[in-house]
Amino acid sequence: MAPVCVRTRGRLLLSLIMSVLITCLAAAGLSCAVPPVSTSLLLPAPGMPLVARKIQTPLTIVLDPDNVPDSFVIAGLGKQITVDGVSEFVRRDLKLAMQNFFLRVDVISPEERPMPGSHMADIRIDRFDAQGNFSSTPGVGMGAQVSGRMTWAFAILPAGGRDYLFSFSEISTGDVPLVGMRQAPTMVEGTYRVGLEHLVRDFVESGAYQNLLSLEDEAHEATSPPAHQPEATVEEPTAAAPESTEDSPPTDDEVAEQPDR
Repeated sequence: MAPVCVRTRGRLLLSLIMSVLITCLAAAGLSCAVPPVSTSLLLPAPGMPLVARKIQTPLTIVLDPDNVPDSFVIAGLGKQITVDGVSEFVRRDLKLAMQNFFLRVDVISPEERPMPGSHMADIRIDRFDAQGNFSSTPGVGMGAQVSGRMTWAFAILPAGGRDYLFSFSEISTGDVPLVGMRQAPTMVEGTYRVGLEHLVRDFVESGAYQNLLSLEDEAHEATSPPAHQPEATVEEPTAAAPESTEDSPPTDDEVAEQPDR
């Protein structure tokens, strides 16, 4: 019975802390009307790795409104927070992140035709929400903070391929806690940034970046003409001059040696 009581008391304590946290957020201004967070005004600016060369084959990202709603509501914080313009995250921020690896990146709607021969990418954003994180510090006690979360997925289909060469999915938790109404934009911005950094890291560490470069090198070798080899030249032997069959005139010494007749 003792372990059960401990777990029950733990749940009650966490629930109490969460209730107090929501109350504090409300007192900090979330109980008032919260202006929508516009993605176009945010600058996630994720850290990008250095790459030796970019993939020459273009990447085309398909932005489907059915997979990426343009607005999400973060509830459960005493007052809901609306995130608008989520498609701008794809058109600007995701595009910029992938331009670190690809020479050209396009974002199109499902109705548009992609550039022939390009790699294709799909993206899906399922939800935005907030998560309360609890921690215990010796001598201080229990602490809590609320961070934004984005549930999303991204995958790349290589040119001419039938299966995804790279597939990523994650519940990305932001690194900027929400402590009041004014921090709502920076909380969402931090969630975008962490999501992009994790995507880029997985794209490199999974080997997808190197595999796409290898596919490109193989295709280039297959279509390139063989290197020109100079033809070997064989010198024909020079014909010896034919010996003359005509009698050559005698020299002066030969005439002197001949007896008089």
